[in-house]
Formats: sequence, structure tokens, C-alpha cells
Amino acid sequence: MDPPQTILSSGGTTQSATVKELSPSTTFYYQGYVEDTFGNRVKGNILSFSTNENKKELWSLTPNSALYASVYDSEEKGYFLFNTTSGESNSMEFWLYDRKNDTWERLSVLPSTINYNPPIFIYNQFVYVMDNQLMIWIYDPIKMNWTRMIEGEDDPGKGIYNMTWFTYESKLFIGLGRANSTDWPYTDFGELSLENGHWGKWTKKQEFPGKTGEHTWNGFQLNEFGYLIDRKSPKEKENSWIYDIQKNTWSPIKDYGNKYGITNFKANNEIYLMNPRQEIDKGIWKFIP
Repeated sequence: MDPPQTILSSGGTTQSATVKELSPSTTFYYQGYVEDTFGNRVKGNILSFSTNENKKELWSLTPNSALYASVYDSEEKGYFLFNTTSGESNSMEFWLYDRKNDTWERLSVLPSTINYNPPIFIYNQFVYVMDNQLMIWIYDPIKMNWTRMIEGEDDPGKGIYNMTWFTYESKLFIGLGRANSTDWPYTDFGELSLENGHWGKWTKKQEFPGKTGEHTWNGFQLNEFGYLIDRKSPKEKENSWIYDIQKNTWSPIKDYGNKYGITNFKANNEIYLMNPRQEIDKGIWKFIP
């Protein structure tokens, strides 16, 4: 099976494909912010966007709180991790947003620290988060508590920052490296499989061929393919990639409209890339394979 051609579309325009209408039930949750005259972020907020509601502020954050990660169990429920500072200490607060009732609930505090945009996903209704020491923490929505997963064999390393990743069924595909260092590039790429409540053996896969240095990637999965989209404006062509999970091969995405996305939202097996630094009508793009 060959990888699909990849295009982005937005609004009433398209690069080379028919525009798919946004589903009325499709909703995005993302963090916006307000800057002062010096460009400092002085206020954050959580926003939602849908074709029915347009842009809507859900919750205003204080200046000492920042959204670090989010994951969605359904279009009615979202989990959020906020890095909240108080004095010289900080904590990772874990919240649930109920879209149907438009309510927020503080669930707990993650008993570890994470980097911005860590691997986070839901499998069998449990929330999995990888911290900055490559430890996996599991949140049980019934017991409402966190447990640390037993470490697997051949641990791929500690203290790795700015990971790039996507999930496929019970497998986590992850690239290891430092985004701002050519001395430690994104070349190691491998798979961790979930086996009987713990991570199985680390399996190294085909090295990631993307250019390194200042680049970071927005990762997601559709069907049997993983996608890594350059988060920065792609001045250099062919720096976004498709990974064939079955064949263990990489191929470049040759043309995706010269657009990019800082983060993504998946709904109804469709991917939407978005850049919250732009206006909402310019910053959300639908990824059409």
C-alpha cells in the first residue's frame, strides 16, 4: 500500500484537492494568549472553535498558568494538563472539560514533570502521559488516580527533550533528540508496545531522515501511516514526512500547501492542523490524505 498524497485545505480555498466541509460537530480546543506592548504574554485562555459556535472562550487562565498538553476522549470530553507556578514551585494540574455541560473539573496533579507537548494519548479509556524522564504515567478515570507504568526492556534513554511522536493502536512511535542542537539530532526513531500493563521492548526503527537543528515536528497518525509536519514555516522543502508503519519506511511530503501547524486535533478520523498565533479563520487547516 502506497502512502496517500497529502494536501491541506482551509475555508473556501484548496491547494489541489476538493475542499471537505468541516463537520458541524467538529470542535477544536487550544490555548490562545494576550500580549502586552512589549510582546510578553500576560494572559492565557482556552478557546474552542466549531462551525456552529465559531470562536468561543471557555476559560480564562491566569498569567502563571500555561497549557502544556491536551487529549480528547470524545468530542464531549477533553483532558488538559496545565503547568501552574506558585512562587518558586510549579505543578502539573490535570483538568477535565465537559463540553456538553460547559464545566471544568480539577481532577488531580500529575506526580511528575513534563515538557511542553509531551506524548499523551488515550487507550482503552486510560490516559497515558510520558514525562521528561521517559516514564509513562497512567490516569484511571474510574479510580481518579495516577500510577507509573513498569519500565520496559532496553530503555531508550533519559533526559530527552522535544520528542516527536505519534501513536498507532497500542504502540507509541517516538523520535528522540534535542530540537535546538545539531549535536543531538532527531535520528533515533523507535516503537514502544504496550504489553500487559507495561511497556515492552524498545524496538528501533528506520532512522528519521528529517533535517534537524531548530526544527520540531507535529506528529499524528491516519490509517497505517504516521505523519510528521514541520512546525515552523517550511522555507526548506521536503522537511515533513510520512512513515509507513507496515513497511518501516519514510517518504517526504512533497507539497502540502506551504502551510504548517503547531498542534493538531483529531475528530472522526480526520486531522486538523492549527496555529493559535494566527486568526482562527487563517490558523486552522484540514489535512486531507
